[in-house]
Amino acid sequence: MNHAPPEFVKALKTYDPLLRVRWGHRTHLWIVERRMPDRHKQLLSERPQPWRSPRGLDILDGWREGYVHVLSIHPTLLDNRVFDTLRECDIWAQGGIARVNKALDDAVAQERASVDKDIQNWNESASREAHDMLQWRLGNRMVMSHPVRQGPIWVRGSGVKITDKRRVHAIA
Repeated sequence: MNHAPPEFVKALKTYDPLLRVRWGHRTHLWIVERRMPDRHKQLLSERPQPWRSPRGLDILDGWREGYVHVLSIHPTLLDNRVFDTLRECDIWAQGGIARVNKALDDAVAQERASVDKDIQNWNESASREAHDMLQWRLGNRMVMSHPVRQGPIWVRGSGVKITDKRRVHAIA
């Protein structure tokens, strides 16, 4: 299991000649890596931390040879789905940094609008509830029971008289 299928390696080289696939002995996963020039900023900044996990040790092996980790793949998933994932993660395949940046900005703006709408709805609900509670405590709200009683009942409140035929129970 140390060698990837030749048709997959050929397709990977066709997709990008700087990519390679190798077997990770510690994690038992296929590791796709990209060759970087010596002293490249990305190569130097992505030095793995090998003491944290077996994955770090597997990635460190490639890093020492001048490769940067791109993708780890379960042994049963080494097929065309890998290329779909590589395309989804490739900034240049998605139109460059400016386009990806715009998409991220749009996503952030949409999330902020959603959060703002939720805050506005909560504020409205809380203020209505607070107003209603204040009116109950001031005695401006009354409970009207459903059974009908003969004759009109006058309810006083805010200078308005309301005629109702139900019984009135005031809540203190």
